[in-house]
Amino acid sequence: AMTYSPNLKTKYHRRRKDPGADLLERALRLENDKEAAEWQHASAVKSLIKRLDPSFSEKTLGHKSFTDFVKAHPKVAEMDESGNIVLIRLAADG
Repeated sequence: AMTYSPNLKTKYHRRRKDPGADLLERALRLENDKEAAEWQHASAVKSLIKRLDPSFSEKTLGHKSFTDFVKAHPKVAEMDESGNIVLIRLAADG
């Protein structure tokens, strides 16, 4: 069985009302474990979210684009749009 730190559990419960934020956080944590890099490509994170929840759509959640969706969750993720590839990482205060 997987063991969760109590810290992670409270976080999860606190954000449970926002399934989008929860998915974003789960995807970023999974990517971090896999890639061992702080910053992840937005496209990779989005495709992972779609694998976690095939019904996910940022449009349905009221966002014009995936980057808008990410920006709507500053407590979960930070974004770097300075390069030609959009990068996302878990927010420092998360």
